[in-house]
Amino acid sequence: MKKLLEVSEAEKKLAPIPIAFKTKTLDLARVLRSEAHFLLNKVTAKAIKTDRDYPPYDRICLDGIAIRYDEKTLRREWQVRGMIKAGDEPVRLESQLLAWEVNTGGVLPILADTVIPYEHLTFVKKKIAGKTLTLAFLKDNHGYQKNQNIHPKGSDLKKNEIALPKNTRLLRQHISLLTSLGVKEIKILQPPQITVIQTGSELVPFTSKAFPHQIRISNLWQMKMQLESEGFPVAASEIVPDDFKATTKALKNALAQFDLIIVIGGISKGKFDFVKKSLTQLKVKEIFHGVAQRPGKPFYLGCFTRRGKKIPIFSLPGNPQSALVCLKRYVISFLFKKLKAYRKPLKIELASDVTFNKPLTLFQLVHLNEQGQAVAVKHQGSGDFNALAKSDGFIELPQNKNQFFKGEKLDYYSWH
Repeated sequence: MKKLLEVSEAEKKLAPIPIAFKTKTLDLARVLRSEAHFLLNKVTAKAIKTDRDYPPYDRICLDGIAIRYDEKTLRREWQVRGMIKAGDEPVRLESQLLAWEVNTGGVLPILADTVIPYEHLTFVKKKIAGKTLTLAFLKDNHGYQKNQNIHPKGSDLKKNEIALPKNTRLLRQHISLLTSLGVKEIKILQPPQITVIQTGSELVPFTSKAFPHQIRISNLWQMKMQLESEGFPVAASEIVPDDFKATTKALKNALAQFDLIIVIGGISKGKFDFVKKSLTQLKVKEIFHGVAQRPGKPFYLGCFTRRGKKIPIFSLPGNPQSALVCLKRYVISFLFKKLKAYRKPLKIELASDVTFNKPLTLFQLVHLNEQGQAVAVKHQGSGDFNALAKSDGFIELPQNKNQFFKGEKLDYYSWH
């Protein structure tokens, strides 16, 4: 490996690499009925506008009575005209002497402008001229103000206003908005065709009996799950032995078919690490190899041109922590930046002091305590998948210092 790049330098070299995204139009009703999870973390290709004002009417916020405010008399007694509930068409309030009983979510009666909650009222039935009338009285210790407990029409969104901008990363909270707007079709940016290749002669299927000299395949499934949970399906995957010809063949096939290639393992200095040699033979341009970080020091980035199209190749170290950290920190961040939907990591506090006396950026596995602080997860090196399973994510401890103190806020990358 050449001189190790700093993390910021690696990001700068990664930034110019292009990747194209096709668009796809989805039938929202069909997707929600059959595979709603598919929408998670997809990115909108077109802004979504409102079809009408929201709320579409003056909406009642509390159960009670609707009245017409009378500034001169500030009435404390009304004859109840009747009851209207959510879903009823609007009715008219003919007089300041009258009120309608109303329910949360219903339409404010025409000419009404104030809602008084039940808790502030007393109701009495009286017979007047042979008719039983219901009267509402305001309790002595309560008052009211004009326009109270009303959600005005169009106060959230106006008709034809952009409700969801282009390049929005769709999350669970957006589904209510989309369905409330009556969206029938949604145009998304289609993720690239991704393949994951894992190298290792020691690997056997996780369903198999493993002999003492063998390791069950886990990285591949871990990477696939992380990518797909972030909205990037894996189109294909392959396991190849630590063999130059087999590695070259697998990479050649991948370069001919896919938009983005992720390789796990085989990129360090070992005599049976053939990935870099194979990529060089296949005319892949090396962007960098080696980053001053722990875990993930042998991280490699290359780029291949296929009929004028640039194909990025990310080769990640094979240990579980190294592979997943590099995937999250670089590959997934790269994809969301290209989609213009990247969100900066949250800053969270350290639960205790951390010392790291190496000229490297440290990606420290952590779990979050009840106070939302980062607690370092102890581990036996980057191959410790047990420690990885106990973590919620990792924090980034920059290279330019070696002492980090309790309460200090650092970038946090969550697995979730």
